[in-house]
Amino acid sequence: MSPAPFRFNRLTNSKTRLVHAALLLLATLLGSLTVRATEPEEGWQTIKNNYFSFSIPNTLKKVKVQGIDSFVERYEGDGIKLSFDYGWYSDNLEHWPPGTKYEDVKLGNDPAKLAVTLKADPAVNSTSSVGIYVKRAGEKAALGMYAGCDNEKAIALAKKILLTIRLAPPGTKDAK
Repeated sequence: MSPAPFRFNRLTNSKTRLVHAALLLLATLLGSLTVRATEPEEGWQTIKNNYFSFSIPNTLKKVKVQGIDSFVERYEGDGIKLSFDYGWYSDNLEHWPPGTKYEDVKLGNDPAKLAVTLKADPAVNSTSSVGIYVKRAGEKAALGMYAGCDNEKAIALAKKILLTIRLAPPGTKDAK
């Protein structure tokens, strides 16, 4: 028997280990990029309440709104009208117009549905809308957050804002 196959296998195993190490490093770097992409940036503020938190640019300003049976707030600026509805009857995005693009995303460990439509929304006087819906299994209340957007830059900013959402730890009481 010749020692050549052994050397070949050692070389192949070394190359395989090197490739695995490179892939592990790449996965680690990509994972950290994803985390950084959803953390607040400089010039942003984090909005916290008993149920969830999210971050917005300091240029968005709170506008007074009144909810009927849920917890609602609204912020406007930078071509965006951002609002949320946390309660039992939050919009689950199922009735958005035809042509809406849906994407499954994660908000921390919580699965959510992200939607983007380029259809005008007369309710918020916008040319397009971005929305997200998240509801934990076993909880009655859900979060719907929506942004009416005036342009593509506003759509990108709205998506970035929505991906900063983090639900409070499980077991937090439902909104009234």
